[in-house]
Amino acid sequence: MEIYRSLDAYRSSDRLVVTIGTYDGVHYGHRVLLSRIQTLAQKSGMKSALVTFEPHPRIALNKDVDKLRLLSSTDEKINLLEEANLDKLFILPFGEAFSRLSAEEFVREVLVNSLHAGIVVIGHDHRFGHDRQGDIHFLSARAEQYGYQVEEIPRQQLTNWEVSSTQIRQHLQAGELEKANRLLTKPYLIRGEVVKGDQIGRTIGFPTANLALPNAYKLLPPEGIYAVKAGLYDATIPAMLYIGKRPSLAGKTELRVEVNLLDFNEDLYGKTLNVRLYSFIRPDQKFESLEALTQALKQDEQVTRTFFSKQIEA
Repeated sequence: MEIYRSLDAYRSSDRLVVTIGTYDGVHYGHRVLLSRIQTLAQKSGMKSALVTFEPHPRIALNKDVDKLRLLSSTDEKINLLEEANLDKLFILPFGEAFSRLSAEEFVREVLVNSLHAGIVVIGHDHRFGHDRQGDIHFLSARAEQYGYQVEEIPRQQLTNWEVSSTQIRQHLQAGELEKANRLLTKPYLIRGEVVKGDQIGRTIGFPTANLALPNAYKLLPPEGIYAVKAGLYDATIPAMLYIGKRPSLAGKTELRVEVNLLDFNEDLYGKTLNVRLYSFIRPDQKFESLEALTQALKQDEQVTRTFFSKQIEA
């Protein structure tokens, strides 16, 4: 997948099958649309492309950012889109000037003059341009003038759940991990660099990799222990994930995201882990001693191993 972080960096004359959106989480509905643009690209001899934005438009425009939580950082989104075999990804800087582009200017300058769009594929409810003036009808009305085709993707539903990033966020915040994962089509992804921690875990036999999250807007599910798999290089390693403020340790109040990789003892500092959440084990709780905490972690480990062994048997 070719990645471009500005229109100036793109110099190709390829005709593109283009879609537009924030694509937060790259969920089931997004994947339906991506599959469609790839099919159209193959049939037409064009390349498939997505136009997305950094930062998220709500962050750039300071709209309720105290409430905003995202399913995927830019790095996580890139990882998910690479899995979807997209040809070209345009991550356009979204600032005040870009936000003032009218729908007409966006179509003419971005889609037509810069990206040479041959086919524009858009979701039924997607809007773009200043004051959200552009939509499927706006695009269709200008298709002949600018020489592109337009295709609309209707509302997608999966087992009677509406597929939207908002719905997935609600499931995750409610602790409904299985429902969220089903709409995402893959276990929820948390990607972060391993940084130095207090190293308390190694003293009780459970060394953890402390993850530095890419930004403050990353949505984390409820605090507790999760059965996860950690991606490192080409390996995927069963692990336990902890999200919480370590109430069993005096004086510890900072929220931490820590991973204990099972049957693994290599140095991970500076490495980036892709952690996928498969199952919720238990909520965070305070233990009266390190011995009690250790015993609970041993039980958590057994639950995690049993969970993944049953997956293999299935």
